Amino acid sequence: MNHWPDGFEQHLQQQPGVQFEQLLQSLEQEAVVSVRINQRKPVIRFHGLPLVPWCTHGIYLPERPVFALDPHWHAGAYYVQEASSMFLDHVVKQLFTHEPVRALDLCASPGGKSTLLCDALPSGSMLVSNEVIRSRVGTLRENITKWGHEQVVVSSADASAFAGLPSFFDLIVVDAPCSGSGLFRKDADAMDEWNPDNVALCAARQNRILDDVLPALQTGEVLVYSTCSFSEEENEAVISRLLKDHHLEIVHLEVPAEWNILHCGPEEGCFRFYPDRLQGEGFFLAVMRLRENSPADRSFRPQKLPERSTAYDEQAWTDMTGRADGCFYSWDEDTWRWPLQREHDWLQICAAVPVVQAGVLAGRQKGKDLLPGHGLAMSGLYHDEIPVIYLDEKQALKYLRREELDPALFESGWSLVGFNGAILGWVKKIPHRINNYYPMGYRLRK
Repeated sequence: MNHWPDGFEQHLQQQPGVQFEQLLQSLEQEAVVSVRINQRKPVIRFHGLPLVPWCTHGIYLPERPVFALDPHWHAGAYYVQEASSMFLDHVVKQLFTHEPVRALDLCASPGGKSTLLCDALPSGSMLVSNEVIRSRVGTLRENITKWGHEQVVVSSADASAFAGLPSFFDLIVVDAPCSGSGLFRKDADAMDEWNPDNVALCAARQNRILDDVLPALQTGEVLVYSTCSFSEEENEAVISRLLKDHHLEIVHLEVPAEWNILHCGPEEGCFRFYPDRLQGEGFFLAVMRLRENSPADRSFRPQKLPERSTAYDEQAWTDMTGRADGCFYSWDEDTWRWPLQREHDWLQICAAVPVVQAGVLAGRQKGKDLLPGHGLAMSGLYHDEIPVIYLDEKQALKYLRREELDPALFESGWSLVGFNGAILGWVKKIPHRINNYYPMGYRLRK
Protein backbone atom coordinates (compact mmCIF):
# COMPACT_ATOMS: atom_id res chain seq x y z
CA MET A 1 0.00 0.00 0.00
CA ASN A 2 1.21 3.52 -0.81
CA HIS A 3 2.27 5.85 1.96
CA TRP A 4 0.36 8.95 1.00
CA PRO A 5 1.79 12.43 1.73
CA ASP A 6 0.84 13.94 5.07
CA GLY A 7 -2.61 15.50 4.87
CA PHE A 8 -3.40 14.10 1.42
CA GLU A 9 -6.17 11.66 2.40
CA GLN A 10 -8.04 14.30 4.42
CA HIS A 11 -7.56 16.78 1.57
CA LEU A 12 -8.83 14.28 -1.01
CA GLN A 13 -12.01 13.54 0.95
CA GLN A 14 -13.01 17.20 0.67
CA GLN A 15 -12.85 17.37 -3.14
CA PRO A 16 -16.00 17.54 -5.30
CA GLY A 17 -17.51 14.23 -6.36
CA VAL A 18 -14.86 12.03 -4.75
CA GLN A 19 -15.70 8.39 -4.08
CA PHE A 20 -12.95 8.21 -1.50
CA GLU A 21 -12.32 4.49 -1.00
CA GLN A 22 -12.73 3.67 -4.69
CA LEU A 23 -10.41 6.49 -5.70
CA LEU A 24 -7.69 5.45 -3.26
CA GLN A 25 -7.90 1.89 -4.53
CA SER A 26 -7.56 3.06 -8.13
CA LEU A 27 -4.49 5.10 -7.21
CA GLU A 28 -2.85 1.85 -5.99
CA GLN A 29 -3.15 0.35 -9.48
CA GLU A 30 -0.86 0.72 -12.48
CA ALA A 31 -1.36 3.82 -14.62
CA VAL A 32 -3.18 3.36 -17.91
CA VAL A 33 -0.94 3.50 -21.01
CA SER A 34 -2.24 5.37 -24.04
CA VAL A 35 -0.94 6.87 -27.27
CA ARG A 36 -2.31 9.29 -29.85
CA ILE A 37 -1.71 8.60 -33.54
CA ASN A 38 -0.35 11.30 -35.85
CA GLN A 39 -3.07 11.64 -38.49
CA ARG A 40 -0.51 12.36 -41.21
CA LYS A 41 1.74 9.42 -40.31
CA PRO A 42 -0.53 6.39 -39.85
CA VAL A 43 1.04 3.43 -38.08
CA ILE A 44 -0.45 -0.04 -38.39
CA ARG A 45 0.98 -1.60 -35.21
CA PHE A 46 -1.88 -0.35 -32.99
CA HIS A 47 -4.81 -1.50 -35.14
CA GLY A 48 -7.53 -3.39 -33.27
CA LEU A 49 -6.74 -1.94 -29.82
CA PRO A 50 -9.41 -0.11 -27.74
CA LEU A 51 -9.95 3.57 -28.49
CA VAL A 52 -9.98 6.52 -26.10
CA PRO A 53 -13.66 7.54 -26.35
CA TRP A 54 -13.12 11.33 -26.30
CA CYS A 55 -10.21 11.46 -28.75
CA THR A 56 -10.48 10.47 -32.40
CA HIS A 57 -6.98 9.00 -32.63
CA GLY A 58 -6.33 7.99 -29.01
CA ILE A 59 -5.57 4.32 -28.30
CA TYR A 60 -5.15 2.33 -25.07
CA LEU A 61 -2.24 -0.12 -24.91
CA PRO A 62 -2.34 -3.34 -22.86
CA GLU A 63 1.11 -2.64 -21.41
CA ARG A 64 3.93 -0.12 -21.65
CA PRO A 65 6.50 -1.15 -24.29
CA VAL A 66 9.99 0.32 -24.65
CA PHE A 67 8.95 3.17 -26.94
CA ALA A 68 12.55 4.21 -27.58
CA LEU A 69 13.10 0.94 -29.48
CA ASP A 70 10.23 1.62 -31.88
CA PRO A 71 11.34 3.58 -34.99
CA HIS A 72 7.75 4.79 -35.46
CA TRP A 73 8.02 6.73 -32.17
CA HIS A 74 11.17 8.50 -33.39
CA ALA A 75 9.40 9.31 -36.66
CA GLY A 76 6.61 11.14 -34.83
CA ALA A 77 4.00 8.59 -35.93
CA TYR A 78 2.45 8.68 -32.47
CA TYR A 79 2.75 10.51 -29.16
CA VAL A 80 2.63 8.82 -25.75
CA GLN A 81 -0.03 10.84 -23.92
CA GLU A 82 -2.16 10.37 -20.84
CA ALA A 83 -5.72 9.55 -21.94
CA SER A 84 -7.69 12.04 -19.79
CA SER A 85 -5.75 14.99 -21.19
CA MET A 86 -6.77 13.94 -24.71
CA PHE A 87 -10.24 15.36 -23.87
CA LEU A 88 -8.93 18.58 -25.42
CA ASP A 89 -9.51 16.90 -28.81
CA HIS A 90 -13.25 16.66 -28.09
CA VAL A 91 -13.35 20.29 -26.90
CA VAL A 92 -11.61 21.74 -29.93
CA LYS A 93 -13.54 19.73 -32.50
CA GLN A 94 -16.84 20.77 -30.91
CA LEU A 95 -16.02 24.49 -30.81
CA PHE A 96 -13.83 25.05 -33.90
CA THR A 97 -15.22 23.32 -36.95
CA HIS A 98 -14.39 25.23 -40.13
CA GLU A 99 -12.53 28.56 -40.03
CA PRO A 100 -8.75 28.62 -39.36
CA VAL A 101 -7.82 30.03 -35.96
CA ARG A 102 -4.82 31.48 -34.16
CA ALA A 103 -4.15 29.39 -31.06
CA LEU A 104 -1.77 29.64 -28.10
CA ASP A 105 -0.69 26.68 -25.96
CA LEU A 106 0.78 28.70 -23.11
CA CYS A 107 2.39 26.01 -20.92
CA ALA A 108 3.26 23.59 -23.68
CA SER A 109 6.22 21.36 -22.78
CA PRO A 110 6.69 18.49 -23.42
CA GLY A 111 4.23 18.96 -26.29
CA GLY A 112 1.27 16.61 -25.84
CA LYS A 113 -1.44 19.24 -26.12
CA SER A 114 0.39 21.16 -28.85
CA THR A 115 0.71 18.11 -31.08
CA LEU A 116 -2.96 17.33 -30.38
CA LEU A 117 -3.94 20.88 -31.39
CA CYS A 118 -1.96 20.52 -34.63
CA ASP A 119 -4.33 17.73 -35.63
CA ALA A 120 -7.58 18.92 -34.01
CA LEU A 121 -7.70 22.54 -35.20
CA PRO A 122 -9.24 23.38 -38.60
CA SER A 123 -6.95 23.28 -41.61
CA GLY A 124 -4.92 26.48 -42.05
CA SER A 125 -4.83 27.27 -38.33
CA MET A 126 -1.62 28.43 -36.69
CA LEU A 127 -0.33 27.54 -33.23
CA VAL A 128 2.06 29.24 -30.84
CA SER A 129 3.52 26.56 -28.58
CA ASN A 130 5.07 28.35 -25.61
CA GLU A 131 7.19 27.18 -22.68
CA VAL A 132 8.59 29.71 -20.22
CA ILE A 133 11.11 27.33 -18.57
CA ARG A 134 14.10 27.29 -20.89
CA SER A 135 15.35 23.88 -19.75
CA ARG A 136 12.06 22.36 -21.02
CA VAL A 137 12.09 24.05 -24.42
CA GLY A 138 14.44 21.53 -26.06
CA THR A 139 12.03 18.64 -25.48
CA LEU A 140 9.15 20.73 -26.78
CA ARG A 141 11.05 21.64 -29.95
CA GLU A 142 11.98 18.00 -30.58
CA ASN A 143 8.38 16.80 -30.23
CA ILE A 144 6.99 19.61 -32.41
CA THR A 145 9.64 18.89 -35.06
CA LYS A 146 8.89 15.16 -35.11
CA TRP A 147 5.14 15.78 -35.35
CA GLY A 148 5.88 17.52 -38.66
CA HIS A 149 3.25 20.28 -38.69
CA GLU A 150 4.40 23.43 -40.49
CA GLN A 151 2.15 26.07 -38.90
CA VAL A 152 3.70 26.09 -35.42
CA VAL A 153 5.80 28.72 -33.67
CA VAL A 154 7.73 27.65 -30.56
CA SER A 155 8.38 30.47 -28.11
CA SER A 156 9.79 30.84 -24.61
CA ALA A 157 8.08 33.70 -22.81
CA ASP A 158 6.30 34.51 -19.56
CA ALA A 159 2.53 34.79 -19.84
CA SER A 160 2.77 38.56 -19.39
CA ALA A 161 4.77 38.90 -22.63
CA PHE A 162 1.69 38.04 -24.68
CA ALA A 163 0.14 41.39 -23.73
CA GLY A 164 2.25 42.53 -26.67
CA LEU A 165 -0.26 40.66 -28.87
CA PRO A 166 -3.54 42.21 -27.66
CA SER A 167 -6.74 40.42 -28.76
CA PHE A 168 -4.67 38.27 -31.10
CA PHE A 169 -5.71 34.67 -30.35
CA ASP A 170 -8.98 32.84 -31.01
CA LEU A 171 -8.04 30.06 -28.59
CA ILE A 172 -5.75 30.06 -25.55
CA VAL A 173 -5.03 26.78 -23.78
CA VAL A 174 -3.56 27.02 -20.27
CA ASP A 175 -2.61 23.58 -18.99
CA ALA A 176 -1.33 25.16 -15.83
CA PRO A 177 1.57 24.04 -13.63
CA CYS A 178 -0.07 22.35 -10.66
CA SER A 179 0.50 20.22 -7.55
CA GLY A 180 0.12 17.06 -9.67
CA SER A 181 -2.05 14.93 -7.38
CA GLY A 182 -3.91 13.51 -10.37
CA LEU A 183 -0.70 11.86 -11.59
CA PHE A 184 0.40 10.13 -8.36
CA ARG A 185 0.30 6.63 -9.86
CA LYS A 186 2.15 7.81 -12.96
CA ASP A 187 4.70 10.18 -11.41
CA ALA A 188 6.32 9.33 -8.06
CA ASP A 189 7.97 12.77 -7.93
CA ALA A 190 4.54 14.43 -7.84
CA MET A 191 3.69 12.43 -4.71
CA ASP A 192 6.99 13.30 -3.03
CA GLU A 193 6.50 17.02 -3.65
CA TRP A 194 2.81 17.27 -2.67
CA ASN A 195 1.77 19.25 0.41
CA PRO A 196 -1.05 21.71 1.22
CA ASP A 197 1.30 24.69 1.06
CA ASN A 198 2.33 23.73 -2.46
CA VAL A 199 -1.33 23.52 -3.47
CA ALA A 200 -1.83 27.12 -2.30
CA LEU A 201 1.36 28.23 -4.06
CA CYS A 202 0.23 26.59 -7.32
CA ALA A 203 -3.21 28.21 -7.10
CA ALA A 204 -1.66 31.66 -6.70
CA ARG A 205 0.62 31.05 -9.69
CA GLN A 206 -2.27 29.76 -11.81
CA ASN A 207 -4.33 32.87 -11.11
CA ARG A 208 -1.40 35.12 -11.99
CA ILE A 209 -0.75 33.27 -15.27
CA LEU A 210 -4.39 33.55 -16.33
CA ASP A 211 -4.64 37.26 -15.51
CA ASP A 212 -1.45 37.92 -17.44
CA VAL A 213 -2.42 36.09 -20.63
CA LEU A 214 -6.08 37.16 -20.95
CA PRO A 215 -5.30 40.43 -22.80
CA ALA A 216 -4.09 38.30 -25.73
CA LEU A 217 -7.52 36.65 -26.16
CA GLN A 218 -9.88 38.11 -28.72
CA THR A 219 -13.38 39.13 -27.60
CA GLY A 220 -15.87 36.34 -28.21
CA GLU A 221 -13.20 33.65 -28.27
CA VAL A 222 -12.22 30.72 -26.08
CA LEU A 223 -10.02 30.05 -23.03
CA VAL A 224 -9.39 26.43 -21.99
CA TYR A 225 -8.00 25.88 -18.50
CA SER A 226 -6.82 22.50 -17.23
CA THR A 227 -4.73 20.89 -14.50
CA CYS A 228 -3.73 17.39 -13.42
CA SER A 229 -4.67 18.18 -9.82
CA PHE A 230 -7.57 16.94 -7.68
CA SER A 231 -7.53 20.12 -5.55
CA GLU A 232 -10.53 22.44 -5.70
CA GLU A 233 -8.26 25.42 -4.92
CA GLU A 234 -6.47 24.85 -8.24
CA ASN A 235 -9.61 24.04 -10.20
CA GLU A 236 -13.16 25.23 -9.45
CA ALA A 237 -11.93 28.05 -7.20
CA VAL A 238 -9.73 29.38 -10.00
CA ILE A 239 -12.67 29.30 -12.43
CA SER A 240 -15.02 31.03 -9.98
CA ARG A 241 -12.48 33.80 -9.44
CA LEU A 242 -11.95 34.22 -13.19
CA LEU A 243 -15.69 34.54 -13.83
CA LYS A 244 -15.95 37.13 -11.06
CA ASP A 245 -12.94 39.26 -12.07
CA HIS A 246 -13.14 39.09 -15.87
CA HIS A 247 -15.77 39.25 -18.60
CA LEU A 248 -15.83 35.48 -19.03
CA GLU A 249 -18.68 32.99 -19.24
CA ILE A 250 -18.78 29.20 -19.05
CA VAL A 251 -19.03 27.32 -22.36
CA HIS A 252 -21.22 24.22 -22.00
CA LEU A 253 -20.14 21.18 -23.98
CA GLU A 254 -21.96 18.07 -25.08
CA VAL A 255 -20.34 15.14 -23.25
CA PRO A 256 -21.86 11.64 -23.39
CA ALA A 257 -22.86 10.33 -19.96
CA GLU A 258 -21.28 6.93 -20.67
CA TRP A 259 -17.82 8.52 -20.59
CA ASN A 260 -18.23 8.87 -16.78
CA ILE A 261 -16.71 12.35 -16.71
CA LEU A 262 -17.97 14.29 -13.68
CA HIS A 263 -19.66 17.65 -14.28
CA CYS A 264 -18.80 20.10 -11.51
CA GLY A 265 -18.04 23.72 -10.60
CA PRO A 266 -19.84 26.89 -11.68
CA GLU A 267 -23.00 26.04 -13.64
CA GLU A 268 -21.87 22.40 -13.65
CA GLY A 269 -19.72 23.52 -16.56
CA CYS A 270 -16.36 22.10 -15.46
CA PHE A 271 -15.12 18.53 -15.89
CA ARG A 272 -13.33 16.18 -13.50
CA PHE A 273 -11.69 12.93 -14.52
CA TYR A 274 -11.32 10.40 -11.71
CA PRO A 275 -9.36 7.17 -12.36
CA ASP A 276 -11.89 5.07 -10.42
CA ARG A 277 -14.61 6.16 -12.89
CA LEU A 278 -12.79 5.93 -16.24
CA GLN A 279 -9.59 4.82 -17.96
CA GLY A 280 -7.31 7.78 -17.37
CA GLU A 281 -5.52 9.78 -14.70
CA GLY A 282 -6.81 12.63 -12.57
CA PHE A 283 -7.60 15.68 -14.69
CA PHE A 284 -9.68 18.88 -14.58
CA LEU A 285 -10.81 21.07 -17.49
CA ALA A 286 -13.06 24.09 -17.99
CA VAL A 287 -13.91 26.11 -21.10
CA MET A 288 -14.80 29.80 -21.03
CA ARG A 289 -15.62 32.45 -23.60
CA LEU A 290 -14.51 36.08 -23.33
CA ARG A 291 -17.47 38.43 -23.64
CA GLU A 292 -15.38 41.59 -23.62
CA ASN A 293 -11.68 42.28 -23.29
CA SER A 294 -10.18 45.11 -21.32
CA PRO A 295 -7.77 47.58 -22.95
CA ALA A 296 -4.30 46.08 -22.86
CA ASP A 297 -0.93 47.66 -22.27
CA ARG A 298 0.54 47.44 -25.77
CA SER A 299 4.06 48.25 -24.65
CA PHE A 300 6.54 45.41 -25.11
CA ARG A 301 10.21 44.92 -25.84
CA PRO A 302 10.60 44.43 -29.62
CA GLN A 303 12.40 41.20 -30.52
CA LYS A 304 14.99 40.84 -33.25
CA LEU A 305 13.21 39.75 -36.42
CA PRO A 306 14.52 37.01 -38.73
CA GLU A 307 15.64 38.04 -42.20
CA ARG A 308 13.80 37.04 -45.37
CA SER A 309 15.97 34.92 -47.64
CA THR A 310 17.27 36.49 -50.85
CA ALA A 311 15.39 35.72 -54.05
CA TYR A 312 18.22 33.44 -55.17
CA ASP A 313 18.30 31.48 -51.90
CA GLU A 314 14.51 31.31 -51.71
CA GLN A 315 14.33 29.78 -55.18
CA ALA A 316 16.94 27.18 -54.24
CA TRP A 317 14.97 26.17 -51.14
CA THR A 318 11.71 26.16 -53.12
CA ASP A 319 13.31 23.82 -55.64
CA MET A 320 14.31 21.47 -52.81
CA THR A 321 10.76 21.34 -51.48
CA GLY A 322 9.01 21.36 -54.84
CA ARG A 323 6.35 23.68 -53.39
CA ALA A 324 5.74 27.39 -53.97
CA ASP A 325 3.41 28.04 -51.00
CA GLY A 326 6.12 28.86 -48.47
CA CYS A 327 8.49 31.68 -47.61
CA PHE A 328 11.97 31.30 -46.14
CA TYR A 329 13.58 33.19 -43.28
CA SER A 330 17.04 32.94 -41.73
CA TRP A 331 17.99 32.72 -38.07
CA ASP A 332 21.72 32.60 -37.52
CA GLU A 333 22.88 29.89 -39.95
CA ASP A 334 19.52 28.09 -40.30
CA THR A 335 16.74 28.63 -42.83
CA TRP A 336 13.11 28.12 -41.81
CA ARG A 337 10.09 27.61 -44.03
CA TRP A 338 6.82 29.35 -43.12
CA PRO A 339 3.41 29.05 -44.81
CA LEU A 340 3.09 32.06 -47.10
CA GLN A 341 -0.53 32.85 -46.18
CA ARG A 342 0.41 33.35 -42.49
CA GLU A 343 3.58 35.39 -43.00
CA HIS A 344 2.18 38.59 -41.45
CA ASP A 345 0.92 36.75 -38.34
CA TRP A 346 4.26 35.06 -37.85
CA LEU A 347 6.17 38.34 -38.04
CA GLN A 348 3.82 39.87 -35.45
CA ILE A 349 4.55 37.00 -33.07
CA CYS A 350 8.30 37.16 -33.69
CA ALA A 351 8.26 40.89 -32.89
CA ALA A 352 6.38 40.44 -29.60
CA VAL A 353 7.83 37.37 -27.87
CA PRO A 354 11.12 35.44 -27.91
CA VAL A 355 10.73 32.81 -30.65
CA VAL A 356 13.05 29.80 -30.77
CA GLN A 357 11.51 27.94 -33.72
CA ALA A 358 9.08 28.95 -36.44
CA GLY A 359 7.69 26.63 -39.06
CA VAL A 360 9.86 23.88 -40.53
CA LEU A 361 13.64 23.80 -40.42
CA ALA A 362 14.39 23.72 -44.15
CA GLY A 363 18.10 23.38 -43.51
CA ARG A 364 21.37 25.24 -43.70
CA GLN A 365 23.42 26.65 -46.56
CA LYS A 366 27.07 25.63 -46.61
CA GLY A 367 28.85 27.40 -49.43
CA LYS A 368 26.87 26.52 -52.54
CA ASP A 369 25.41 23.39 -50.95
CA LEU A 370 22.05 23.12 -49.22
CA LEU A 371 22.03 20.80 -46.21
CA PRO A 372 18.39 19.75 -45.67
CA GLY A 373 17.07 19.99 -42.12
CA HIS A 374 15.49 17.26 -40.01
CA GLY A 375 12.27 19.28 -39.86
CA LEU A 376 11.96 19.05 -43.63
CA ALA A 377 12.12 15.25 -43.44
CA MET A 378 9.56 15.10 -40.61
CA SER A 379 7.11 17.46 -42.33
CA GLY A 380 6.94 15.72 -45.70
CA LEU A 381 7.59 19.06 -47.44
CA TYR A 382 10.53 17.71 -49.45
CA HIS A 383 10.56 17.27 -53.23
CA ASP A 384 8.81 14.07 -54.30
CA GLU A 385 11.77 13.10 -56.51
CA ILE A 386 14.05 12.61 -53.49
CA PRO A 387 14.57 8.84 -53.07
CA VAL A 388 13.28 7.14 -49.90
CA ILE A 389 15.17 4.04 -48.74
CA TYR A 390 13.15 1.86 -46.36
CA LEU A 391 15.18 -0.14 -43.84
CA ASP A 392 14.30 -3.16 -41.74
CA GLU A 393 13.98 -2.70 -37.97
CA LYS A 394 17.58 -3.66 -37.20
CA GLN A 395 19.00 -1.21 -39.77
CA ALA A 396 16.53 1.50 -38.74
CA LEU A 397 17.71 1.30 -35.11
CA LYS A 398 21.33 1.49 -36.32
CA TYR A 399 20.42 4.65 -38.22
CA LEU A 400 18.77 6.14 -35.11
CA ARG A 401 21.92 5.37 -33.10
CA ARG A 402 24.01 7.06 -35.82
CA GLU A 403 25.93 3.84 -36.37
CA GLU A 404 27.52 2.87 -39.67
CA LEU A 405 25.14 1.77 -42.41
CA ASP A 406 25.74 -0.44 -45.44
CA PRO A 407 26.52 1.91 -48.41
CA ALA A 408 25.10 -0.65 -50.83
CA LEU A 409 21.60 0.14 -49.53
CA PHE A 410 21.68 3.74 -50.78
CA GLU A 411 21.90 5.76 -53.98
CA SER A 412 24.50 8.48 -54.46
CA GLY A 413 23.66 11.89 -53.03
CA TRP A 414 20.82 12.76 -50.66
CA SER A 415 18.23 10.17 -49.64
CA LEU A 416 15.56 9.86 -46.99
CA VAL A 417 15.60 6.94 -44.59
CA GLY A 418 12.28 5.29 -43.76
CA PHE A 419 10.82 2.42 -41.79
CA ASN A 420 7.50 0.72 -42.52
CA GLY A 421 6.02 3.79 -44.21
CA ALA A 422 7.42 6.38 -41.77
CA ILE A 423 10.30 8.78 -42.54
CA LEU A 424 13.20 8.85 -40.06
CA GLY A 425 15.62 11.41 -41.55
CA TRP A 426 18.38 12.16 -44.05
CA VAL A 427 21.54 10.46 -45.29
CA LYS A 428 24.00 11.43 -47.98
CA LYS A 429 26.03 8.87 -49.88
CA ILE A 430 29.47 9.98 -50.96
CA PRO A 431 32.21 7.71 -52.35
CA HIS A 432 32.88 4.79 -49.99
CA ARG A 433 30.65 5.90 -47.09
CA ILE A 434 27.29 7.12 -45.82
CA ASN A 435 26.96 10.40 -43.90
CA ASN A 436 24.20 10.03 -41.32
CA TYR A 437 22.34 13.31 -40.74
CA TYR A 438 20.05 12.15 -37.94
CA PRO A 439 20.33 14.95 -35.31
CA MET A 440 22.97 14.15 -32.72
CA GLY A 441 20.76 15.40 -29.90
CA TYR A 442 17.95 13.00 -30.87
CA ARG A 443 20.07 9.87 -31.30
CA LEU A 444 19.02 6.61 -29.67
CA ARG A 445 21.27 5.72 -26.76
CA LYS A 446 19.79 2.28 -25.93
